[in-house]
Amino acid sequence: MGEGNQAGASGNPASEPGKAISAPSISISLQPQSIAVTSGQTATFSVTASGNGPLMYQWQIDDVKIAGATSSRYTTGPLSIGDTDSVFSVVVSDVHGKVTSAGAKVSVRPPETGVTAPSITSQPRRQSVFAGQTATFFVAVESSQTPTYQWRRNGVAIPAAIGGSYTTPPVALTDNGARYSVEVRSGAGSTTSADAMLNVTPEATASR
Repeated sequence: MGEGNQAGASGNPASEPGKAISAPSISISLQPQSIAVTSGQTATFSVTASGNGPLMYQWQIDDVKIAGATSSRYTTGPLSIGDTDSVFSVVVSDVHGKVTSAGAKVSVRPPETGVTAPSITSQPRRQSVFAGQTATFFVAVESSQTPTYQWRRNGVAIPAAIGGSYTTPPVALTDNGARYSVEVRSGAGSTTSADAMLNVTPEATASR
């Protein structure tokens, strides 16, 4: 589910922690969020950042680097009760330096009788629109608890996109090919939808 090295919270670190150098050019607009999951499930953390040129990412658990976890999103392997209170953070770097995100804590609880993680019953579907129009993506979910939602564009969380549907701003031709997905969470766990592609065409050549 998602990008990043598949390793449990107690997985093998790549190296000992190092102190990041502050990089004023890097801005983190969406920090990793703490999550509660049921034993045996995975947890996904993501960060949204901007900077000077290409950004590089290195996820950490309790300030120790996680081997291979070098994208804006990281998914653990199956977690156990012993992983409770592990803290995940990410070092974001560009050519000018590094900055470390806030830490996100994972809480792992025993399985509950009659409580199941959310299940997606209808995936978001491909949308085709003209340049200048908006596109709306929907997801349908079954869950024994009230779910929460986080929509993503090309794997990056969209701020405030936290409902069962998401409507884009007016799109441009440069948005053609963008992929949208949604992570659905409840107290029993989380699941991520398949990607839905956005197709944008000029009105003069588009056909309905």
